[in-house]
Amino acid sequence: MICSIPEMPDLLQAAGLPRLTTARIRQIVKNDSDFPPTIWERGRVRLWLWTEVERYFRKRKLSPGARTDLQHEHQNDAAQG
Repeated sequence: MICSIPEMPDLLQAAGLPRLTTARIRQIVKNDSDFPPTIWERGRVRLWLWTEVERYFRKRKLSPGARTDLQHEHQNDAAQG
């Protein structure tokens, strides 16, 4: 089965996983290099294999409340100095 970002929240919920907003999913897709690659893109439409997306979210380590944006800045500072 293939899926797009607008379909992912319902698919996640149906699979027994936490439902995320489409905005959060877009953020994850943009920032996490471990997110599965698209199988098709044209313009603004991107499609993924649902089995790969589901596997990603099942294995994804959650850090509630963690400021990953600050961790990224800290890593950049450490690399520079």
